[in-house]
Amino acid sequence: DENAVAEGLVTADGLFDGTVSTRLEEYYFEPTSRYLARVSEE
Repeated sequence: DENAVAEGLVTADGLFDGTVSTRLEEYYFEPTSRYLARVSEE
């Protein structure tokens, strides 16, 4: 969509954290590390 708007930041790990908004929808992007335990922590 040429009218889409992306807003966010790039984390220290090089990941995008933000939103992409189109005329009809909004998409949220977050690092999965917020929701999944790290293997080394188990």
